[in-house]
Amino acid sequence: MAVEVGRDGEGGGACQKDDDYNDYGDEDTEAQDEDEEYLELAPSTVFQFQQLHSNLLNPILPLKWGKETGSERFKFIVQIYDPQFVGVGSLINNRFVITAAHCFTSQTKLQSISVRAGELKIVNQFKGGYKVLAILRHPKYSSQELGHDIALLRLKSPIAATTRIGYTSICPSKLRADENAVALTAGWNILKPSDLMQTLDIKIISPRKCIKSFPQLPRGTICGTTEFTHSRHDAIHDLKNSSSLCYGDSGDPLLYNNQICAITIAFHRCGWIKHPNIYTDLHFHHKFISHAISKLDFQAKEMAKKRG
Repeated sequence: MAVEVGRDGEGGGACQKDDDYNDYGDEDTEAQDEDEEYLELAPSTVFQFQQLHSNLLNPILPLKWGKETGSERFKFIVQIYDPQFVGVGSLINNRFVITAAHCFTSQTKLQSISVRAGELKIVNQFKGGYKVLAILRHPKYSSQELGHDIALLRLKSPIAATTRIGYTSICPSKLRADENAVALTAGWNILKPSDLMQTLDIKIISPRKCIKSFPQLPRGTICGTTEFTHSRHDAIHDLKNSSSLCYGDSGDPLLYNNQICAITIAFHRCGWIKHPNIYTDLHFHHKFISHAISKLDFQAKEMAKKRG
């Protein structure tokens, strides 16, 4: 679920973070040291992190999230369970899933995490599927900030491509507001766990506009809005008819030209389309993604050697 953050400490979370959110951290430049240590999950434990505070001032309302979709364009989208539904991931090859880093708690056991592929509907709990060998989060990720909210999962066994399962490629450049880009996101939210996968159009907006809602917007993020699809009355007052992100949307892919450009990490408040959503920019983090794949592949080979 995407993280819901609010101005002046208001808000909740798509992964239902439950500690106070402080502020955003200062981002470094895009360049990263290739020798930098990357934090990593041991096979039996999961990184400890604090979840953002959930403080909805209004009751959660049913959302008209978007349009139900067939599976052909979204065969790479997978569901992550623990064993309850945690969030959405995207298969970038047969072994690796990319998702949001904030979707794992200190109570989670790595052996309980599983990936469900090739399904259009989500379920409340799931214990089968593909098991996860390791999880690597960005070394600069912090639960107290929104920057670098990205993680890669390496699966114990490969997920073969089928008529219902496929892979996606990452955008070669960042989506920019000056190109008037309208992207597409797809996924579920946990308000209606039996619903089919749905889609939602997202208009990319400039950081200048986004900082009105997020004054210390981190680098390496993209802002998008659904407000352009609604009247002013809908955007400000009519929550029941709004199409917006909500709980269950963490890790939802942001697609442009049939490539994944970002992953969903935060919204201001469930159903409030007058505020933008925040996405982790995958192009900005391409060095980390490449490094993580190499590192976890190497680790898997070393573990296999030890088992003999």
